[in-house]
Amino acid sequence: DSTIDGEVRKTGIPVKSSEGAWVATLFPNTLYIHHDVVHYGSANEFKIFENILMETIRMMGKDTKELEKVRRDYEIKSFMDFLNSSHKVKLDAVVKKITHLTSETQEYRTYLVNKERELLTNLQEKNFLENSAPIITLEEAKRKLENVRKIPEINSLEFSGKIVTFKTEEFFIEYVDKTYRLGPYSVTINFGASSVTAFTLGTKSKRNSCQHPHVDSSGVVCFGNLSEMVTQAFLNYDIDVLVNLVLQLMETYTPGDAYDKIEYFELVGGGEDVG
Repeated sequence: DSTIDGEVRKTGIPVKSSEGAWVATLFPNTLYIHHDVVHYGSANEFKIFENILMETIRMMGKDTKELEKVRRDYEIKSFMDFLNSSHKVKLDAVVKKITHLTSETQEYRTYLVNKERELLTNLQEKNFLENSAPIITLEEAKRKLENVRKIPEINSLEFSGKIVTFKTEEFFIEYVDKTYRLGPYSVTINFGASSVTAFTLGTKSKRNSCQHPHVDSSGVVCFGNLSEMVTQAFLNYDIDVLVNLVLQLMETYTPGDAYDKIEYFELVGGGEDVG
């Protein structure tokens, strides 16, 4: 017998873990485990529980074959527990990744929606242009092209499918008592892509290599307040109107929405050139 906290208790045989911890007590007809492993045990505690049972069987003098069967049964259970645990770890990792990606997608949702709307608008416009092309008769197309050829600033004009290409004369723009020479230009109007590009056949700007104060270095034209009329001309296949709008832009300089200042283009009169 032993006395614990003032009470007399029967002394059993201590069962210790491999680390030397007293984890259970074996009485003549009872094995007392010092923790509810079955309901609350961790993986490590289950391992201890296995060791307790193995040690108990040994102490009770069980047959070696029975001991081996118990050992194998617990090996199988331990392996299954390992597999289940590994699967859960992988699953948790996948769930975490999905949650992260969902968060990223949410951040880009507005951007993606705007891009989708832009794409749909372009597709609708392209579809409109393709479907409306037969509305323009051959005679109508000839008339429009002849109107373009009669424009004094146009040197040559070529028409192929939905693409119109023309070359212009030089332009002279007066600004702050100075005169600047721009062009001549080679202009391409693509009705299929609803785009206008212009490239100078003269000199570019000295700072940013722009083709024109309102045409960037890659030939993209910024029409500014003419944009609405340009869009309407594209939708109506008004070649003559569109060409005149391009020429109007070439003869115009608006400092507020220019790609580059006109001071960086070729000065031909009224002051000193900008270096």
